[in-house]
Amino acid sequence: MSSRLHGCGVHTCYLASSNPRVRLLTCCCLCGGILVYIIGSVLTQRKPYNLDRLLHRGEYDVANEYKPPFKWTLHNALQQLVGRPRSIVIGDKVIAWSVVTYAIIYELGLCFVGVLIWNMILPWSSSQWSNYFLITSLWGTGILGIVSTVWFFLGGIIDIRKLFRDLAARIDDPLNNGMVGGHVSLVDQAAFEARKAEHPEEE
Repeated sequence: MSSRLHGCGVHTCYLASSNPRVRLLTCCCLCGGILVYIIGSVLTQRKPYNLDRLLHRGEYDVANEYKPPFKWTLHNALQQLVGRPRSIVIGDKVIAWSVVTYAIIYELGLCFVGVLIWNMILPWSSSQWSNYFLITSLWGTGILGIVSTVWFFLGGIIDIRKLFRDLAARIDDPLNNGMVGGHVSLVDQAAFEARKAEHPEEE
């Protein structure tokens, strides 16, 4: 019997998952794990954890990288999907708009919605569907693969050159050695202590 079960492979796993007892046991294990996590967290929590310190927010934003929460509207939804113009260069804008155009306009709008509406009005024949999949699955994917290969090849060479230039100009910080103090890196700990020394009234 065991050899037959081993030979079934995926089919055996499917049969086991369809067993009500296995499903009940799986549910009990999941619920038990969640309860253990919650109970353990409640019993071992001595004081509320300082998430601002962990996430570098508020007074711990030593790099001044805080950004206000973005409010989605119909006016700025597409702009947010593509990228904010002030934060990316022209090359990144071209890439972002190309990806959005291909995914939303071509794939979703033309190849899916357009074809769906067309076939609701005038259904295609088998030969027309064959030509459709030939163009979208073979020709379109091939062209996209060639463009992506050239794009990644040239972009990889440019970025590798930038990487070596940045490494050559890098200033070594002895505190940036991976060690942790006060639940943060030694670099952040030194920055927090320096800020507290400059602004003792914030304590």
